[in-house]
Amino acid sequence: MRIGVIGAGSWGTTLAKLLAEKSNEVTIWSYTGSACDSINEHNENTQFLPGVVLPADLVATTDIIGASKDKELLLSISP
Repeated sequence: MRIGVIGAGSWGTTLAKLLAEKSNEVTIWSYTGSACDSINEHNENTQFLPGVVLPADLVATTDIIGASKDKELLLSISP
């Protein structure tokens, strides 16, 4: 299943992690480039979920349209 998660805070990252671990294609959106870089390069959201290893195939982006386009499920996770 292609899933978009809008919000890369601790809760959004946790949900994205769990969904990606179930063999879903998950893209997570963050408004900050530093969170995206951390997730994509180090498989960790050092700002909001430090110490938790994220699946290598979890993709982060700052492009909200790219994170939501052609998804079968879209989750909006805001604090």
